Amino acid sequence: MSQASSSRAELLERLRGCIGLRVAWRGETLQLQDILATEGRLVLRSQDAAATLQADQHGDPRRRTPVLRELPVLSEDGTNPSEVAEALLRVLAEQQR
Repeated sequence: MSQASSSRAELLERLRGCIGLRVAWRGETLQLQDILATEGRLVLRSQDAAATLQADQHGDPRRRTPVLRELPVLSEDGTNPSEVAEALLRVLAEQQR
């Protein structure tokens, strides 16, 4: 395993400990719901945005669902954690004190 993939795997493992944590992100409160490891994405649920209507298989609106955001695990250059990943890790570190 290369150094880069090893550090990415380590980052993903650390972020798994953040599932359920809330973080302030660009004026919005988000809660980490899931990590899509193969895609390198974080799935976050907005705590502030109003629920949206979700259509059924026929396109008819049936229920309200929370607003989800997908954000990258890594920064644009792919070498460092993204800003939101760093924010989540800071929240985790504060809770572990």
